[in-house]
Amino acid sequence: MGNVPNSKLQTQSLKLVSPLLLFGLAFAIRLVYALQINFPPLDDPAYYIQAARSLSGPRPLDFELSIIWNFHPLFDNVRHPAMEFWMPLSSFLIGFSTWLFGDHFFTAQLPSLIAGALLPVYTWYFARRFLPAGLSLVAGLLVALNPLLAYQSALPDSSMLYAALVCPALLMLGSLRGKAERWFLGRALAFGWLVGLAYLARTPAVFLALTYFGFWILDFRWINRKSKILELLMVILGMALPVGGWSLRNFLLFGFISSPAGTQTLFLFDYQDLFNYQTPVNFATWLEGGLGKIIGIRLEALGSAWRNVLDVLLPPSALIAGVGLGWLAWLDRAARSAALYSLLLFLGLPLIFAVASLNGSYYHSVGSAAPFLVVGEVFLLWRGVGWLNGLRTNHPAKARKGSQVLFGILVLLHAVLLPLNAGAAIAVHRQDELLYGRIKNWLAEHPAPAVITNQPSTLNYSSGQPAVRLPANEDLATLQRVAAKYNARYIILTEQAGRYPGLLESPNNTHFPLVYQGGDFEIFAVP
Repeated sequence: MGNVPNSKLQTQSLKLVSPLLLFGLAFAIRLVYALQINFPPLDDPAYYIQAARSLSGPRPLDFELSIIWNFHPLFDNVRHPAMEFWMPLSSFLIGFSTWLFGDHFFTAQLPSLIAGALLPVYTWYFARRFLPAGLSLVAGLLVALNPLLAYQSALPDSSMLYAALVCPALLMLGSLRGKAERWFLGRALAFGWLVGLAYLARTPAVFLALTYFGFWILDFRWINRKSKILELLMVILGMALPVGGWSLRNFLLFGFISSPAGTQTLFLFDYQDLFNYQTPVNFATWLEGGLGKIIGIRLEALGSAWRNVLDVLLPPSALIAGVGLGWLAWLDRAARSAALYSLLLFLGLPLIFAVASLNGSYYHSVGSAAPFLVVGEVFLLWRGVGWLNGLRTNHPAKARKGSQVLFGILVLLHAVLLPLNAGAAIAVHRQDELLYGRIKNWLAEHPAPAVITNQPSTLNYSSGQPAVRLPANEDLATLQRVAAKYNARYIILTEQAGRYPGLLESPNNTHFPLVYQGGDFEIFAVP
């Protein structure tokens, strides 16, 4: 047997060791981060945790909760079958983790920790096709050190679970597009199953499905049509396996497949209108807002997605990453699926669901595009340095030498930003934990069948108190009707929300007396 050259052995070793190193480093970073956080952010993760806890009840798929998050549909009681709006995968996985290791906040964090640590591995795998081995490792390292992704990984939320499902689906689609081999059987089924699971994590998975269908139409023109039709059927079957069961559950419990509140998000101009008790939000009210307002809110959402999410995710500038990924898509078929999905996500959420995007929908979904954007960023910088040094692009070793300083600075930037951002985020969580601990203590001395508040899931998580969402953009008469319907005894406000606390603090409020003012929260009684 001939001797294998040292360079080949090194390359093979790097292929085996790199993903393990990246996963181990990313998990360690996220673990240290997560151990500093003992309280969920406001308000969604608290809902996921409470729903996971309800899985131990007699009717686990009902997800019975004592939280009124929204009044559409209108439930008769505070305690009711829930998850009518939220997708269930996070709660299922948190529930499984809790079943294995006990009911602790860390066990709720564990699924996101593992999912988030997979992203650098996906990044490395995608980068190998376009970058030298060392730069592929750098790309994975940038994702491992990324402050925004590390923070999302430390939370019991849906962001990283969604990303960890979308990324392999895009890698599978990118590597198999345009082939008539037996992709339309098991591989098509597996791809559809990943899309379906991603949808059960977050609804923007529809953009992943649109990416597939767009390329399916293009491929249909020149690949065996019988094969493509079979492929499509298998993908649809794969998606239906997880999504069908959940849709049936919703229909049997609530009479619909998707919550009316989900449709309302299309027509919002103000996020607080999503929690209206009686004021309608629909297509007619959307048109009444006028064309200027309709276009303006969407442009604002698009700008926010770029400045407040992408530029934060991809220092020094998201423009470098976007141009780089676009260039890769131009050069190679394997990158086109990721590029189209990233574009659809960036345009689709702000332009279609503008207010939802402004309030976190794009932020919580962008991790699914991050590995591909980071590879685009590294690729463009690598080519740019090579061009500036007058090097030919078919001499990657020389270009790599010219880029060592640049990528060293970029890695160092992420390494510095990570603890700075983590320190600020941890401080906010600790403040919230102290705040809701004080509210819990007050409620222990003043028991009530239910309360109305601006963060019902967080209050319910911290105290077990049945909680109803404040109809923040409606008047005091409406607030009184909500309190009467759900037998609420107190109104607890921890921040500015719509017209509150202004209405309650005004001289016109003669019905809800102030009974406690703690500086960072106020409590009003319901007579």
